Amino acid sequence: MYKIACLAHAIKGNRVAKFGEIVSEKDLNGNAKVLIEKGFIKEATKSEIEAAKKGKTDDGSQKNGREKKLSKMNTAELEAKAKELGVEFSPEDTTNAKKATAIQAFIDAKDARENLEAKAKELKVDFSEETSNEDLQKAIDAVNN
Repeated sequence: MYKIACLAHAIKGNRVAKFGEIVSEKDLNGNAKVLIEKGFIKEATKSEIEAAKKGKTDDGSQKNGREKKLSKMNTAELEAKAKELGVEFSPEDTTNAKKATAIQAFIDAKDARENLEAKAKELKVDFSEETSNEDLQKAIDAVNN
């Protein structure tokens, strides 16, 4: 099992795995060793794998803890959710599907950041709001290794 080490990485099935997501070798579009060397992925720890398994539903999809799936929201609901989160749509986000994708990307990035900050605080790693996710992950990895 591997952990995505970049903001997003294309995997099999025309899917995109986001930073911090745990994927299996069969999901990868390339040789794991090469992807590790290039910094796209890293080997997941046992605790990361177990946490990822706990965060999955029976059908294997990630739990997102949201009351209503974004893809099921109507235009008004999507626009209200975007306003609540401070998400701005780009001019090409004209369909509800594109709006839902933009909101989900924002939520995923926010969740990834919160997870990194929580882990950094747990390990007593110093960071600031300006610290990038990548630098924060490197600092966490340095403490863990």
